Amino acid sequence: MLRYLPKRFSIKVTFITEAKDLKSLAIDELIGSLQTFEINLEDVKRNKIKVGTAKVDDENLDGNLDTGLDEEFLKTYKVEANESLIAEELDNFVKVKKELVGTKLMLKKFNTRSSKLNEILAARKKEPIKGGLGFVAIGKAVMESPIVFVKASGLKEVSERPKPMFFKLSKKTVHSRK
Repeated sequence: MLRYLPKRFSIKVTFITEAKDLKSLAIDELIGSLQTFEINLEDVKRNKIKVGTAKVDDENLDGNLDTGLDEEFLKTYKVEANESLIAEELDNFVKVKKELVGTKLMLKKFNTRSSKLNEILAARKKEPIKGGLGFVAIGKAVMESPIVFVKASGLKEVSERPKPMFFKLSKKTVHSRK
């Protein structure tokens, strides 16, 4: 009968099997003990007793204790509740630590990249270059039209491919206007 109880009764089942001889235990006594346990469990949930820093409101629970078995259950319940809270806090700390490690790595990469950028900018300050896309220095040649490829004429053989020829059409010199 004890095997088929829900998981919430697992602690109580363990105590009953360890504390008493199941063959000599009456079914009515077993059911009564389980009902008392369930009522105590519901009271704990209703009153929202929090187990924090290894303490439980013993005043609320002492009035509901019937036997030494229930006291033993309560002690075990406190210990398991503390363990579950500690496990939850540990999980939270692990998550926070992972986030912090990721942030630290991101900041480290950012710092190395920004220091490289600072080095590049410092090197450029030594040699001021005003050029950029579309910048033409005064006195330099500028192409007005693109390079045009023209087919060579007069080749009759199929084995030879005609080689393209290219011509530069014109150049223009840019002068400053003052």
